Amino acid sequence: MRSEGVHWICLCTMKISNGISHVSGKDTSNDSYPARFGGIHFVNQPWYIHALYTVIRPFLKDKTRKRIFMHGNNLNSLHLLIHPEILPSELGG
Repeated sequence: MRSEGVHWICLCTMKISNGISHVSGKDTSNDSYPARFGGIHFVNQPWYIHALYTVIRPFLKDKTRKRIFMHGNNLNSLHLLIHPEILPSELGG
């Protein structure tokens, strides 16, 4: 099983980000997710996803950092957090 990679990445410059926070009147850096999530699990991620996460990790809240998991090729660590019965066969389900 190989990673297909990231097909697109959306980057928001600091100028745009600051403009949004000034217009809305609140800090948009950590509290404005379009959805709520219990966890984000990366499996078979390419090296640059881990590098990008290393760069943005210090700017995330502790609660958010605890919900992001980088499994790489280690499906055992994924199975400890998500029961294999609900995973697709590609992920050992």
